[in-house]
Amino acid sequence: MKSTMCVSAVLAGILLAGFSSLALANQNLVVNGSFEAGPDPGSFTTFKQGEKSLHGWYIGKGSVDLVGSYFPASDGQRSLDLDGSPGAGRISQSVDTVPGHLYQLSFDLAANPEGPPNIKTMGVTVAGTSHKISKLGSKTYTPYALQFVALDDRTTVSFESLNQPADSAKFGMLLDNVSVMDITPPTLHQFVGEWDSPWGVIKFRQEGRYLKATYPHDNGRIVGTLSADGRTFEGEWSESPSYKPPQDGGRVYFNLSDDGQALTGGWGYGSAPPSSVWNATRKH
Repeated sequence: MKSTMCVSAVLAGILLAGFSSLALANQNLVVNGSFEAGPDPGSFTTFKQGEKSLHGWYIGKGSVDLVGSYFPASDGQRSLDLDGSPGAGRISQSVDTVPGHLYQLSFDLAANPEGPPNIKTMGVTVAGTSHKISKLGSKTYTPYALQFVALDDRTTVSFESLNQPADSAKFGMLLDNVSVMDITPPTLHQFVGEWDSPWGVIKFRQEGRYLKATYPHDNGRIVGTLSADGRTFEGEWSESPSYKPPQDGGRVYFNLSDDGQALTGGWGYGSAPPSSVWNATRKH
């Protein structure tokens, strides 16, 4: 940019958010997400911290009840009470993921109504982010879904009872039908690669939750986010020597063509709306 730069496409920071399920959504990465594998629990069976009988899952705290005929399940014949008999429990499982891909964690929750507390509370943690969920005692299951961006090639999912007092908790959340699915939009991959521009070849690469790129003019960089449909990028450009606006940085946007072969957009100085043309074509 600056006064001599006419333009081209460069991305350095596409944060994924808000896409809907797509091609890979049929593959559940979780092992034994409905707790159907393993020995028959009968009415219910208690597993304690460190035990390995809960196929695919690690019990990292307290105890849990694998529930059979005692309560209905939302998927199959079994569910899991996160409060054992007794003891507030925590389970976890690590799944294979691709850094930067968008995933959806889904699960069903009921709440054991046969004892205190009236309102059950649990925490779910995935990709380093925790969420707290509370539910009034009920045998009716409610579906939940959380989206996250994978940071590593292995991502740990954990569910933990937060009921108190923890050492005597017996009536917790009933968990079932757990799944993790890759819902990364195809358009993400269409931004990766090399693009011809008036200022040299732009090289896009994926790093963690972002797409990053460089372009030759003054060692340029760009960082920003994609729209929900994955076709529009908005962000900021910066160049040497200072990499700071308004002289060495500003706003930028790009739109991906329907065939994925061209980017059309614009750039501007500082906080001014992007008004100068910035286009690029995919390098073959």
